[in-house]
Amino acid sequence: MLEYDVSRSIKADLIDICSLGMGVVTPVSLEMGTNVAFELMTKLWNAPIIGEGKVIYIKEIQKEDKRFFRVGIDFVKVEKESIRCIINLLQKEICAKARNKGI
Repeated sequence: MLEYDVSRSIKADLIDICSLGMGVVTPVSLEMGTNVAFELMTKLWNAPIIGEGKVIYIKEIQKEDKRFFRVGIDFVKVEKESIRCIINLLQKEICAKARNKGI
């Protein structure tokens, strides 16, 4: 995940996404202002989205006896149309689930 150090690749879980950036949860802390390269993979999109971003937010999360870090990343370089498509697909999936629950 780190742009200049491939040996320091970090697996993160996507929490939220918008046209400006994304929120992820990682097992390790990153520093504010760190430039990162990412490969975003989702079941809703048939190929990974590769881009670059900058860490703008970090919050430590304690869950039971484990520490995690919620990290906000601003997109610096990314295929914006792919991000828009993923967001549209997420909205469709949420609407479909809501209809099935009768909401």
